[in-house]
Amino acid sequence: MGILSTRMDPEPSRRVLRSSSNRNSEANNRERSVDLVAIEDYDDRRNADSVYFLRWFYNPDDDDYDELDDTEDDYDDTEGDDDDSYDDMVNIHFDGIPMRRSIPHPRTDLKPNTTKLKNSDFYLLMQQNAGLRHNKAKERPNSVLQMIQARQTGMFGADRFTAGDQAKISSSYFPTQLNHIIKHNQKLFCGVYSNDGSRFISACQDCNITLYNSERDEFKPISTITGRDVSWSILDAVFSPDNNFIAYSSWCDSVHLVPLNKDPEDQISLSSCSGERRFCIFSLAYAADGQNIIGGANDGNIYICHLERDKHTRIKAHSRDVNAVSYADDSSHILYSAGDDGLCKVWDTRTLNENSPKPVGILAGHLDGITYIDSRQDRRHLITNSKDQSIKLWDIRIFSSADALNKTEKAISSHAWDYRFQKAPKKFCKNVKSLEGDSSVMTYRGHSVLQTLIRCRFSPAFSTGQRYIYTGCASGQTVIYDALTGEIAAALTGHSACVRDVSWHPYRNELCSTAWDNIIMNWDSVSKMSTSPSRMVGTRLRRSMRLAQQKKNKEQMRKE
Repeated sequence: MGILSTRMDPEPSRRVLRSSSNRNSEANNRERSVDLVAIEDYDDRRNADSVYFLRWFYNPDDDDYDELDDTEDDYDDTEGDDDDSYDDMVNIHFDGIPMRRSIPHPRTDLKPNTTKLKNSDFYLLMQQNAGLRHNKAKERPNSVLQMIQARQTGMFGADRFTAGDQAKISSSYFPTQLNHIIKHNQKLFCGVYSNDGSRFISACQDCNITLYNSERDEFKPISTITGRDVSWSILDAVFSPDNNFIAYSSWCDSVHLVPLNKDPEDQISLSSCSGERRFCIFSLAYAADGQNIIGGANDGNIYICHLERDKHTRIKAHSRDVNAVSYADDSSHILYSAGDDGLCKVWDTRTLNENSPKPVGILAGHLDGITYIDSRQDRRHLITNSKDQSIKLWDIRIFSSADALNKTEKAISSHAWDYRFQKAPKKFCKNVKSLEGDSSVMTYRGHSVLQTLIRCRFSPAFSTGQRYIYTGCASGQTVIYDALTGEIAAALTGHSACVRDVSWHPYRNELCSTAWDNIIMNWDSVSKMSTSPSRMVGTRLRRSMRLAQQKKNKEQMRKE
């Protein structure tokens, strides 16, 4: 019955932790050379108020790095669609400097179209895994107490819950209660649990990775690891499958490995030998056996690092930046890649030829570049997050036609906006027309993908049956979708800047959101049956209620 254990406090119990990376803040500030340059100033039509977008130039070595800006991508000096897709404004700060910047609260007028979803294998599989599909003769009750009573009396022919029953009960306890926060000095780019949930790492723009003990719901800093050859920021950090190493990447030509059971200073550098003056690996993924690491880079290539052989394979994969990579399952034979060309490609490592690489198939349907991939680890289904302000669900048994690929290329080449500095065009938010030939199973809308490569993931199999899809959002929210309906199941508010990374504990109903307001928020479970209507799953917050909740969170943070 540990699955039912949760605090039922009406008000969240919050504890504030200071990152151990704060010790070197003064030294870091002295070493950083920051020049703020205003690059855009235009009137907001609805509010008749000026919005200033600032570009940062980070020059740690005072030589050839002054062309990098506040994001991972190369800057494209073009003007975008100035439609009023969003109208809310908030005040945020960068290093203590107040500035007014548009942070959208996502809004769409589309009702999710579930026609393809309900006719898919995914739909049946999810219903079974989430405990929503049984033989009518043995249909389960909805009440948790009734389910416990039925189990005790052997009503369903067994004295224990099935995995689906457990997921159904666990899904009644959503991580919507703000438990505690962790403060850092600068923007946070990554925050993820280890495979067993015992550890948590955060990667910050101060070039530090902080390792926490997360065996309990109270995070305790274990160590702070200073990144090597870091330019601008650490952009991705992942645990090895055995949790003995951390791999991280940045704007440099190497991936670094950090041993966790030895001296963290004994880092291993894996050079890509790219030959590019400006090189960056945006995304990393470990093979299940821990022998290989794959990375997606800004030169359009996938890099496969073979750790035992100390060699690497370079695969020309995309025509633009590769923003995301992932393995399909624990066999590590199938991998996915996606990038700014809007395509997700499927590769078989057993047939890869470095001189003439050919994907097994290609998935097309997004209207703009892809920022992240998460595999369901079943070698069939995956999700992609995109700058077209949507998440798409895919089945790799259904590839796209050549015509769909051409239409994707045409759609992306017609755009004239920069997601890092501008609002999303209205065509991505209202009356969105699907790409002809879109082979995705389902599209999820209601969050915003702006400013950075925002991540999305499937919820854990153990506690939810992977029924939910959750993502960060440029509005400062963490948005959780019901994968079976396309509706927003919950929207966690509290951050004052973009939530770049999100991570759900593999076994506990606990979620961490990592954001550009320098804060990690830890959200704990609270029963939907005991919450107020504004917090119940399936209920959206009104704007006034949302602002009141944000104000309340800020007041509590100041008190602590």
